[in-house]
Amino acid sequence: MKGYTHLSKEERKKIFVLKQSGLHVSQIALKIGRSRVTIWREIKRNSDTDGLYLPDTADSSYHVRRKKPDRRKIIEGSSLYHYIADRIKRGWSPEQISGRMKIRNKPFYCCHETIYAYIYRKGNGNKWYQYLHKGSV
Repeated sequence: MKGYTHLSKEERKKIFVLKQSGLHVSQIALKIGRSRVTIWREIKRNSDTDGLYLPDTADSSYHVRRKKPDRRKIIEGSSLYHYIADRIKRGWSPEQISGRMKIRNKPFYCCHETIYAYIYRKGNGNKWYQYLHKGSV
């Protein structure tokens, strides 16, 4: 499977023209060489309440969404970070940490997938990776 690339401004213009000519999403996808689902999502996400899809508006909306700040929950130095670090170092699994936060009604919360994503994300130095239990193969 080849890597995914975001739609270009030119592709958005082609979608507009093909949609205006009355083609179905599947037909547009074939003509552009993209997945039907990609085209469907693009049109759904960037159409106004009347169902009008405008390529320039869609492209500028795309760029606004791309510039949104990073919404990572686990921020170094936060209470959540210290809570997780303490438990990971004690040998707790991310599932146990997440479950305990929920039971104890902590003022912060994140799911175990968020903890795993933080651990495996590049740039975090894999500080906690060494504490995870490794299953046998």
